[in-house]
Amino acid sequence: MTPWPLDAYLDWPALEAWCRDIAAAHPEWVVLTEIGRTLQDRPILLLTLGANDGAQDERPGFWLDGGTHAAEWAGIMAAAH
Repeated sequence: MTPWPLDAYLDWPALEAWCRDIAAAHPEWVVLTEIGRTLQDRPILLLTLGANDGAQDERPGFWLDGGTHAAEWAGIMAAAH
């Protein structure tokens, strides 16, 4: 799995690889969904975390957004930590 640095920002290819790696490594807890494409034709990724047991609609949840603005990498890194 792609390591997550604590002392630097990931670039887009590394961030995308990390998202895909974490979803592949933990399919019982992480679902990766592509919810759109950017103007640069990059995927917009959504990670859904929680027990992937079919009962997701029966439990409360919350939305954590990191990456609302493309040039603000600190939000992405904070959300992932």
